[in-house]
Amino acid sequence: MKKKTNEKGLFFDGPDTRLSYLDFGGEGTTILALHGHMNEGLFAEGLAEHIQEACRMIALDQRGHGESGRPSSYENDLYVEDAIALLNHLNIEKVGASIRRGGHPPLTT
Repeated sequence: MKKKTNEKGLFFDGPDTRLSYLDFGGEGTTILALHGHMNEGLFAEGLAEHIQEACRMIALDQRGHGESGRPSSYENDLYVEDAIALLNHLNIEKVGASIRRGGHPPLTT
């Protein structure tokens, strides 16, 4: 599996903080993985290994988690803005699905 990690510098400037993400690679439709509270994007690694022949898995370290910055605000709308900023950063216009695990609001846009 071709796996990219934060050690390779996968960061981008989000709306109000620097955010990190993992691109597990894979072929086909992009899946955006969003973790729950007190977790990080690495939670998606096991699933990414199983679907890499059919899908590309991207996992965001959401604001204040993993390697992402610690912003001054954690309003729900900002989580959505962060996910959209990641997709724009990667020039991804459409995802096949977004998955989440845990206590943050789902991506609803």
